[in-house]
Amino acid sequence: MDQTGRLDLPLILPSQAQKHVTHNEALTLLDGLIHLVIKSSGDLAPPVSAVTDDAFLVGSPASGAWLGQEGRIALNTDAGWRFAAAVPGMIAFFASENELRMFDDGTWTAAGEFLGSIEAATLGVNTTTDVANRLAVRSNAALFTAILSADGGNGDMQIKVNKEAAADTASVLLQSAFSGRAEIGLSGNDNLAIKVSPDGTVWHNAIVIDNADGLVSLSDNSVGNAALADMLSARIKGRISAGSGNPEDLTAAQLTSLADLFTSTLKGLVPASGGGSSSYLRADGVWAAPPGGSGGVSQTDVDFGAIPVFAKTFSFAHAGAAPGQKVLMSASADMPGGLSVDELEMDAFTASAFVSSAGTIMAVITAFPGPVTGLRNFNYTLS
Repeated sequence: MDQTGRLDLPLILPSQAQKHVTHNEALTLLDGLIHLVIKSSGDLAPPVSAVTDDAFLVGSPASGAWLGQEGRIALNTDAGWRFAAAVPGMIAFFASENELRMFDDGTWTAAGEFLGSIEAATLGVNTTTDVANRLAVRSNAALFTAILSADGGNGDMQIKVNKEAAADTASVLLQSAFSGRAEIGLSGNDNLAIKVSPDGTVWHNAIVIDNADGLVSLSDNSVGNAALADMLSARIKGRISAGSGNPEDLTAAQLTSLADLFTSTLKGLVPASGGGSSSYLRADGVWAAPPGGSGGVSQTDVDFGAIPVFAKTFSFAHAGAAPGQKVLMSASADMPGGLSVDELEMDAFTASAFVSSAGTIMAVITAFPGPVTGLRNFNYTLS
């Protein structure tokens, strides 16, 4: 046996002459393979820039001084090119890729894939850690992606932030120049909160979601009119549908249907008058005919017709007139009619009137000396 089993280093044989040549050859190979640095990989021939002690991974198909050495490690030594085969477990730093790789099953693979589970007290990626921040990453972006179902995963990706007890904090803190400006999470309780700060010291809850029922609480005056849903013109928010539910945009008619009428003890809407122009609204919320007196005088026209008569019976409507009310009726000072001025001045009228039914007044009017024709105007009051 004239070579070692793993690295094929030459061995000094018994009674060998020039033993130093074999010894130096072995040392040269060891010097190149121990703490191996591959300057570049995949070259097909020796690079013209290669210097002594450079190591390369020969590509395929090789040529020149590397002919027939595909896949082997080429070492540039003082005595020329020396070649060695990679063996399982060999570790090398690939300088051009800036990566540490391990040889296994005929392939150079990133060493990290062989590390398996790592338990470290701290881990800093491109930065240093401290007691409070045992994991620190200095980067312009960080990616967490799911293991696909085709690769043995389930396609999901969750980031879990756990706290010891409800009174503790589990959150994501957003900072500006390492001063807190926003925080999302469970802060001092188990309700989800979104809060903001102008200086990292004073904090304001913007949104709090109760973990027991999902109800959302907003900070006072946080929602302006512009943020509400658009409404049709002449609408007001309320609810007319039966039972509890979402607010509705009510019309004026729907709004008044919800309000109570006013009474002698409660404020409220004015009731419908039922028509007419002479009734008044009483303090108890009832429309009624005006009482007697100058303030409650109404007028009506009666038509004696084209044929002169001395007396005639009339009926006319008066909203709110109720049976049992008294009616006082007299001729108006300015009475239209078909007779001359002299004849009008000579006539006097007497009238007997009463409420014959709800909203209707019956009157018997007599002219003296008469007879009279045409329209006449009378004043009347109810009490």
